[in-house]
Amino acid sequence: MEINGELRTDKGFNDEVIYLLPVGGNNTSSANKDSAIVKDGRFAIRRKADSAYIAMLRTKNPLQSYFLQPLLVAIEPGTLEVRLDSVSYSNGTPLNNRLQTWKEKKSSFDYEEYRLRQLFRKAEDSEKAVLEAQLAQNGKEYSEYNFNFVRENKDNPVGRFIYSMTKFLFTEEQRKTLDMPE
Repeated sequence: MEINGELRTDKGFNDEVIYLLPVGGNNTSSANKDSAIVKDGRFAIRRKADSAYIAMLRTKNPLQSYFLQPLLVAIEPGTLEVRLDSVSYSNGTPLNNRLQTWKEKKSSFDYEEYRLRQLFRKAEDSEKAVLEAQLAQNGKEYSEYNFNFVRENKDNPVGRFIYSMTKFLFTEEQRKTLDMPE
């Protein structure tokens, strides 16, 4: 796998180390960790991708995540282009394109939840029931989206990772339908 990265920020990250760290599962050994040094706003990581798994690109200092959002990526054969910024982005391989689509959709649901909660806090009592119904509908659609996404990706690391993060949203019947390992 080849990861070509760029930092879209003027916050002086040259010579900063970008780490590639496996996330959960059986791939957390030190052999699956990697890093690269940022030069002129760019970095590159080249590594063998014998099996697909989920990892995170991030800086060492968690306080920097305000400027450089950690980025979940799928390690798989191919070339991946990434942009680390306040909202990070990736594209280029099938699993990463699926993961990026999920992240964008999640961000959309999160924004709508935030927007509705802000309106709810300022709403008159007479408006709150309508906003509560909209919040419930947004939550239902988010749950349905995740269920369908996992169902379509249950045989790959992206689907398994999203399941581990969202299974609490699913009914018992949905979890049985998916038949995923807990």
